Amino acid sequence: MFLKLEIDTQNPVVYQTEMLEIFAGSGDGSHLIINETSVSKKHLRIYFQTGQWFVVDQDSTNGTFINGQRLVPWVKAEFNFYDTVTLGAHASLVYMETSEDFEVLPVPESPQGGDNPEHNKTKVISIEDFKASQVKAEQKRQKELQYQQARIAREKKLEYERIVTTILICVTVIIIGLVSNKIYQSRKSKLKKDTIAKKIQDKHAADQEIDSEIQGHRIYRGSLLKKNFLLSLKPKPKCSQVEAVPYCQKDSPLKEVLSHEKALIFFLDEKEWLQRSTLLAENSKIEKRALKKLTVLLVLDRYFREFDDLDDKDIYLTFFSQDERGMISLSFVGALKGSNLQYIHNGFREAAISGEESIKKIVTAVDPFFTTY
Repeated sequence: MFLKLEIDTQNPVVYQTEMLEIFAGSGDGSHLIINETSVSKKHLRIYFQTGQWFVVDQDSTNGTFINGQRLVPWVKAEFNFYDTVTLGAHASLVYMETSEDFEVLPVPESPQGGDNPEHNKTKVISIEDFKASQVKAEQKRQKELQYQQARIAREKKLEYERIVTTILICVTVIIIGLVSNKIYQSRKSKLKKDTIAKKIQDKHAADQEIDSEIQGHRIYRGSLLKKNFLLSLKPKPKCSQVEAVPYCQKDSPLKEVLSHEKALIFFLDEKEWLQRSTLLAENSKIEKRALKKLTVLLVLDRYFREFDDLDDKDIYLTFFSQDERGMISLSFVGALKGSNLQYIHNGFREAAISGEESIKKIVTAVDPFFTTY
């Protein structure tokens, strides 16, 4: 513990001890010698018990006061941090928490003897001196209390400032994190939008390129031969009876079309070809609405070798049906440019070799290159 000894005519001195019991006085039997005539030879006992310091007046001549209250001789009183114990008229002990930058002296472990003969007899102080010493002791105590309160206030202020600074730092870090995350998310969102927009733009450009390519390969719908015109080119009986010949050239009406429109027209029996395509469609799981396209592919594959030098011609596969009375009616037409014939044939051949599922895919793949109506 630290004990600050203050005597009116001397500078304060701080003593330190680890002993659990010490005596303070002006003469024999005291550990802490106080050279002051109003202090008894063995004035005060200070001891530690069950976690608490206590002080006991040793029936001193001029008495002992703790924080202004006189102690009853031989009755212990608690001694806490910054309590002031007044001994006689001019001496006091303060229980310090730290040395507070004072020079620290050790308390002798053995009781000391008094060397000064003047101290062999304790001076009895008058009531006036006693009151004056009490006033002075109280002033010291108040001054010490104010000092401690100021010190505690400074420590609280520093602690408050530290807490506020810590909170501000944490809030700043959080705000910076939120702002950084918002900026990151904004940039990420913008990059994502730009990427999507670029993909859409690229896809749109690719679609336009494909559409342009398809339009270049497909016969323009406005220039397709009308069904009524094709129906007027009814095949003669001899043509419908010869299966090996895939088409029949007609007289002047057909020739005029060939020379004017650069078109070659083929007439085919719907019944025969639909039976083949229906069977293949069932095996390949092709929808019925794609049946006409598959029928056109079968015809092109069957007679491919007979379609020579047709790059500059449009090909019309005209499927007809004939009733019991011999009346001919038009079923549907498959129209394509001769320049696409090689591509369509090669794709269908590869699909036929690969399997039935591939035929389903090629029907979809070559769809843009011919028209059924």
